[in-house]
Amino acid sequence: MEEKYRELIQKASELAKKNPKSSIVKDTEKLILELNDAEASYLYAAYVRGSDKKAHAKVVLDSKDLRINTCFAMAVRGADVKAHEQVVLDSKDPKWNCWFASWVRGADIKAHEQIVLDSKDPEANYFFAKDMQTADVKAHGQVVLESKDIMWNRYFADIKGADVKAHLKVAAEVEAQIIGGGKE
Repeated sequence: MEEKYRELIQKASELAKKNPKSSIVKDTEKLILELNDAEASYLYAAYVRGSDKKAHAKVVLDSKDLRINTCFAMAVRGADVKAHEQVVLDSKDPKWNCWFASWVRGADIKAHEQIVLDSKDPEANYFFAKDMQTADVKAHGQVVLESKDIMWNRYFADIKGADVKAHLKVAAEVEAQIIGGGKE
């Protein structure tokens, strides 16, 4: 987003504090909506009092931008969390599903967890198990064990409820294979 639009949003925000129905504020909003820029709409909805949150949400939702949809659900009062969440769920992106579940109040933790598990991504599974109190540590641990990733197995061993011996054993076995040139 161009700097001039950021400045415009900032000025509209300051004006809206005094008079949210000001024609300048409404004209600025119309301009921002016409840009059809997800980030501009997110910032306007988040920081300008009296903004048309539904119109800005439509721009954000239509963009399918995972970062902006997550930010909108997190920061815009009255946001339709489930609609923005669906964009992230549909993406099947393990990291954004992990972050959405962790950062957005009202997120469907189990739905995001299933996407993270299905991804087989050891990093996302590590962070989900580490950051979410209700995570199925054993299931995430199994994904990490099967990845045979030395680093994520070592990290996972520090998570409460993890099978420490199994994670350290996998890490040691893979390291031995690397050092021994694949010989056992």
